[in-house]
Amino acid sequence: MEITLNAAQEMLRASARNFLQRECPPPVVRAAEEDIRGYPAELWEKIAALGWPGLLVPAGYGGSGATLLEAALLLEEAGRAALPGPLLPALFSTLLLNEVGDAFLQERLLPSLARGELVVCPALVGAEPSPMRAESHGTGYKLWGTKLFVPHADTADCLIVSAESPHGEGLFLVYLPAGGLGCAPLSTTARDHQFEVKLEGVDAEPLSEGMTLGRAVDGGTVLYCAQTVGCMQAALELTVDYSRQRHQFGRPLGSFQAVHHHLADMYSDLQVARLLTYQAAWRLAAGLEAEREVSMARVKVSTVAPFVTSLAHQIHGGVGYYTEYPLEIYYRRALAGAVALGGVLEHRERMARYLAEKREEH
Repeated sequence: MEITLNAAQEMLRASARNFLQRECPPPVVRAAEEDIRGYPAELWEKIAALGWPGLLVPAGYGGSGATLLEAALLLEEAGRAALPGPLLPALFSTLLLNEVGDAFLQERLLPSLARGELVVCPALVGAEPSPMRAESHGTGYKLWGTKLFVPHADTADCLIVSAESPHGEGLFLVYLPAGGLGCAPLSTTARDHQFEVKLEGVDAEPLSEGMTLGRAVDGGTVLYCAQTVGCMQAALELTVDYSRQRHQFGRPLGSFQAVHHHLADMYSDLQVARLLTYQAAWRLAAGLEAEREVSMARVKVSTVAPFVTSLAHQIHGGVGYYTEYPLEIYYRRALAGAVALGGVLEHRERMARYLAEKREEH
């Protein structure tokens, strides 16, 4: 299958790259890591003005009505710039609301989300031995349990929380601030703004119960893959530039055969990861079966992201670890992206089931 980007998609990618080069250089990213909010409010306002939070929101609710492939292109550029802030959570939350939200909830939430006024973040990763459970309480629910790696939980307006209810696995809306909710920052490799969220009898509104969330979660997985591909792209670009500028023994570093081979390996792995991600995004956007393609992209990205960025550090040597130099940002972000939404174990098992069932792509 050949994926050729159309003029609108190329324009989206180019405009996103130009904006982020101007508004989100490495000093902004480093400052955001120390910011109590996790991102500059003025940067988010500019992003909202561009309509990025509403990229996947249907046009009828004030969004762009774009496809998952366009969202993947945007997230790839966000990863290339190590963009801080809740853009990926907003796009992932939109996927969930589009998939299982009823018309009333969509009309109530999506327009504000599209304008960037409402920050909605998913809370899907459970914590053992404290799995999330939902108990009926009057006309609503109470949630009990702990969620890990919830982005921007301290500043979000609403969380989409997965929990086990009397009717099966479901999603619930928790509006913040909420009584009974505790929020503790996590020290992460990426130094991004993630939290452990404890809910002890927190009021919640049901979004879905007993419904399959596979395609929406697969879409979120593709978004994380695309963002990580962007991190690898940035690491490769930095390394190619460095290999041209750095001289040893009177020659550019890039003229040595070992460096040639390392760069070739980095480029090959990056391209495979990118194409698998695009393929998964395209199939999901087209409404085709895409479980295998999503799993292939997740496994490949998770495997090669640490390898590509490690090779970048090997070629740079000690300079790659200077905090004044941006490579270490991308290394940390790539490691974090490789394990987002649980990493690769589930996806390897899903691919193995396809092989066991002897399904083949024709």
